[in-house]
Order: sequence, then C-alpha cells, then structure tokens
Amino acid sequence: MKNALKILVLLSCAALLMCAPPTAPSGTTNTNTNIINITGPTPNTSPSPNAGVLPPGSFIRIGMFGETCPSGVTVPSNGSRQIRAKCTASITATPKDGQGVDLPASVHGPNIAWSIPAGSGVANCLADSEPFNRTCSCFGLGTFTLQATVKDLTGFADFECIP
Repeated sequence: MKNALKILVLLSCAALLMCAPPTAPSGTTNTNTNIINITGPTPNTSPSPNAGVLPPGSFIRIGMFGETCPSGVTVPSNGSRQIRAKCTASITATPKDGQGVDLPASVHGPNIAWSIPAGSGVANCLADSEPFNRTCSCFGLGTFTLQATVKDLTGFADFECIP
C-alpha cells in the first residue's frame, strides 16, 4: 500500500512538472496612436540586445508628440517642429519598415543612441524614462538637429527654437 501511494505521488509530481505555465499573447502597445504603435513582445518579455536584422528600406522617424508650456504661451503644432523658448518638447524616435509601419522591439532591440550633431548651443535634450524618447528644451534661438541611431540605422530631424 505504501509503495502504491509513493508511486501515485511521484506520478502526480511528474505530471505537474510537465505542465508549462500559460504564456501571455503578444499584442499591440499604443502609447500615443498618432505617433507610436509598436507591436511586439508582451511587457514581461525583453527583446535581446542582439535582436533581428532590420529589414531593407527601414528608417528612423523622429517626431514631437507633445509640448509643455507655461500658462498663456501658445503651443505650435507638433508637426511644425518648433519649440517655444519657455517650453519643453517630448520627442520620440521610432524604427519603421519601408512602408512606414513601426518595427517591433523584437526586431530593433532596446538600444538607441541620441546626439545633437548641429545646434547643440541652442537646445538641451535629456533622457526620458523610455529610451526611445527625449525631453528637449531651448536655451537659445535657432535650429538644432537631433540624431537617433538604432543598430546601423540613423535618423535625423531638424527642430527650431522660437521665442
């Protein structure tokens, strides 16, 4: 009787070990439907730093998705790429395929390098909690170029600091 009970316990344990936990379905994360639509792994899954190869025709889109200004200051449209001197702009870089569709993080990976190759005396762009975003503010008037590099692909965008 004891041996039969031991065998039953061992079989039960083996059956439990063979069961895999359910996996969450992958889906779409919409941070801002006008700018970022990244389809990729679930939030519990991190893309590897050596993620897949970017498809031919891919590019990096750099754009504003918001601007915070003091009360009474008129905010230009995001598409104008103008930042008021007293305001702070939220800027993002999004890797896209040749048709302009956002690439999933599993393809482009988590790494991005930012720089201001021209006009660094006009604006300051600081890291955000999301590596693909920057918070930029102007301390002068004029234009600056923001550059973002993902893998071997680099995108550029010009912005203007206005009074």
